[in-house]
Amino acid sequence: MAVVLSRATERLRAVGVDSPRLDAELLLGHVLGKSRTYLAAHGPDTLQEFELEAFEAMLDPRLRRVPLPYILHRWEFRGLELEVGPDVLIPRPETELLVEALLDRAPPSGRVLDIGTGSGCVAIGAAYARPDLALIALERDSGAARVAERNVLRHRLTDRVRVFHGSFPEDLPHALGGGTVDIVVSNPPYIPSAELPALQIEVRAYEPALALDGGPDGLRFYRAFAELLPACLVPEGAALMEVGAGQASEVTVLLAERGWRCLEVLRDLAGVERVVAARRPR
Repeated sequence: MAVVLSRATERLRAVGVDSPRLDAELLLGHVLGKSRTYLAAHGPDTLQEFELEAFEAMLDPRLRRVPLPYILHRWEFRGLELEVGPDVLIPRPETELLVEALLDRAPPSGRVLDIGTGSGCVAIGAAYARPDLALIALERDSGAARVAERNVLRHRLTDRVRVFHGSFPEDLPHALGGGTVDIVVSNPPYIPSAELPALQIEVRAYEPALALDGGPDGLRFYRAFAELLPACLVPEGAALMEVGAGQASEVTVLLAERGWRCLEVLRDLAGVERVVAARRPR
């Protein structure tokens, strides 16, 4: 087993994978149904031929730089295992800050709208942590909406998280049933269009462009949010938006220009200004 892992690690390193040893261990662990701890403790064990063949079948797409979560068909977010695939953006650790901001600000028994839910990670993470919250998860891509629905079902949250297949802003009235919410949360596409070709191959070649492309300057959705979200919110309602590195100041300016209040910027664990929070205009 140790030899197999070492050889796989070198092959992955040769094609530019950032974490070759970790990826090799996760792939082999998936094939064997074992943890990384088990692999470390049983390094000398010999693998069966069918296990080697299964491992090679999973290693091959990673050598072509297919993202590891898409090969495993699952990824962890806030300790919850979620289904992922090419229809959805892979949940990132920095997005956990968006959930924390929501949990800190949502009122008791609050109603929350998650725009562009993707895998459903934000809505599911919040609902799992706060049983009093009711969430509407809006997603314009039908494939992504189906993934989110399966994740909601997987975590038995169908009574509190409703996935709605529809576009922003056209389908907001239908999704909200004509009502309002206490908080809107979103991790929208925010990468400037011209920067997409320079992204890591795993991102630019395999993750959905619909979830990445934020228009010429990356701010297309924030401008729409600034104009259109007030109508969705209760009088003291708030919006929480994940932003790209270096975008927080621009987003706060465009919100302030449109009357949004109590502007606040939250930094992720890497010190990057990652979430903009604001109260709706009066």
